[in-house]
Amino acid sequence: MSGPDPDAILYESPIHDQGRKLGGELAAAFGAADHVFFREAARFEPLAPVLSGAVGDPDATMDALVGLGEGCPNGGMLLSLGAHAFAVAGAVAKFAPDGMRATFLPRLASGSLIGAFAATEAKAGSDVMAMETRYGETRNGYVLNGEKAWITNATQADVFVVFATKDVRLHSRGISAFLVERATAGVTAAAAQVQGSPGNASLGTVTLKDVHIGREALIGRLNAGAQVFRHAIVQERILLSAFLVGSIRRALRRSIEHAQTRQQFGAPIASHQYVSGRIVDIYRRYATTRLLLQYGIGRLDLGSATEADASLVKLQCSEAAVESNLDAFRIHGAKGFETAGSEGLLDALSSVTYSGTSDLQKVIIAAALGLQP
Repeated sequence: MSGPDPDAILYESPIHDQGRKLGGELAAAFGAADHVFFREAARFEPLAPVLSGAVGDPDATMDALVGLGEGCPNGGMLLSLGAHAFAVAGAVAKFAPDGMRATFLPRLASGSLIGAFAATEAKAGSDVMAMETRYGETRNGYVLNGEKAWITNATQADVFVVFATKDVRLHSRGISAFLVERATAGVTAAAAQVQGSPGNASLGTVTLKDVHIGREALIGRLNAGAQVFRHAIVQERILLSAFLVGSIRRALRRSIEHAQTRQQFGAPIASHQYVSGRIVDIYRRYATTRLLLQYGIGRLDLGSATEADASLVKLQCSEAAVESNLDAFRIHGAKGFETAGSEGLLDALSSVTYSGTSDLQKVIIAAALGLQP
């Protein structure tokens, strides 16, 4: 009796295959995300819905994103693309007034503008709603003052979705969201110094000093910015996880190839149970995370995805990506040091912090289960 057909068990759709090839081409052509990178990514037709802040066909979107994640080992660039599309475009598409949406969304979708989601602050950390960036009302609009930290695309962005509070004592009830152009007086950005390839996400600090904007810059309703944030972050956490599923698949394929070709003690190392067992574990994680991702994207498409749904998908995919890339590192032995930075391990480690830490995801899920007040 023959064993399972590896081509069947690792089947990839034409869209997945196209995404994988594009991911490899983008990684080879660009060291970091910039306007040309975004324009090249925007040419991939299956990405059109998510670049416009929507979901599109759930299966096609999943295949395109997982394929990109598999083909592109530069997780920083993928994080840049995700923050731009899933959070910024998602917020503009859902909550922006008609004029703002008509002006900015097509340019975000085409890559002619780069967006950054400016919510996180150094002191607030995982408690984003404890932000100290303030907004005040003026005769013609609003004035913003504060500093945002660890913002993806900070040094490249043309526009920022900025969250600010009317009064820190109001917590989430005082938050509003604004679209701020980089060229606005008082806006500055500085690169953050980080090690490893996540630095390719153009992480940085955004400072707002007496930044005056018009009333048309408000996204959603005044003091209802928490709703904007939650919608964007649910979409971001689920769709970013597709890149992590792709990373797991890349670790799987690399490990299979290495185990079949690397000889030890006169036989391929694939014949050793410890090695083959690790590869099976990677495949198990790939298969299960893909199913969970499919569930999450389906809920997004229906408009019923909750914060707990998004946290479960993000938590499982982040942790599985770390475990799988670590297994791949071990399977490669000393050779793993040659590719640890370029083939996913460092980026997988960073995934347990961005878009909410794994511990925060557990807090959200626990609350949904009634375990916390």
